[in-house]
Amino acid sequence: MDYWRVLLVPFHPTILTMIGLFSLVMSFFLWAASFLGVVGLWAVIVAFMLNTWVLKYGFVLIEHIADGASEPPVMDSDMVSPFEQRPFMQTLLLCASVTLCWKVGGERGVALGIILLLAFPAQVALLGMGDNIFRAMNPLAWLRVIRGMGPMYVFLLVTLAAIAGINVLVMSQSLWTIVTVAIFLLGEIVFFGLIGASIWLRRRQLGFEPSRSPERKAQFAEAARIKERARMMDEVFEAARIGKFVDATGPLARWMNTL
Repeated sequence: MDYWRVLLVPFHPTILTMIGLFSLVMSFFLWAASFLGVVGLWAVIVAFMLNTWVLKYGFVLIEHIADGASEPPVMDSDMVSPFEQRPFMQTLLLCASVTLCWKVGGERGVALGIILLLAFPAQVALLGMGDNIFRAMNPLAWLRVIRGMGPMYVFLLVTLAAIAGINVLVMSQSLWTIVTVAIFLLGEIVFFGLIGASIWLRRRQLGFEPSRSPERKAQFAEAARIKERARMMDEVFEAARIGKFVDATGPLARWMNTL
């Protein structure tokens, strides 16, 4: 994997085009919500649904980069399919976490909220690796991801805090709605991309097996070498079986030259 290219994934033309398109459409519906008042609630709902499409793409991006790719995928109909439920699972987890903290209340509620916030990248990573919502709710699974990612998990938390700080700063400024929405969406993509890269970098510690990795390449090379060695041995034994002992040394010599 080209690490530099992975860091530049959020600024890839494919990503920027998608963000520009969704920012334009979402800004229109948010403007309509502001202009129409109560009736504009439907416009807010539409804008939220559009953001779920971006989140669906984000989870696909996690899979793509965690699998060893250094280029982002192009959004297609499969990525915005209603069968992609992970954004709704993540939203359900967030709502359940907020409700639980509110029910607990007081200092214990605040402490629980901090713990759940620290576990948020682990939840996203678990869903990104294909685990179900019950695994993403399991504190033991969180600990496995946190331990497996090691220092990369700290980096994810720092990045999440930085994105939140930038979003708060942007909200306090009188920027055009389309600019504000674009910055929010870019922050989402940056976070998802870094989670995918973290999974790939710590794949052995996480027990994750991508289809593209140095280990996979080494396995394929070793399998090809074993196959070629078996073919050489067949040629040697075949020549020796019919008494052509001198000819039998030819395949062996060619094999030794490749070592």
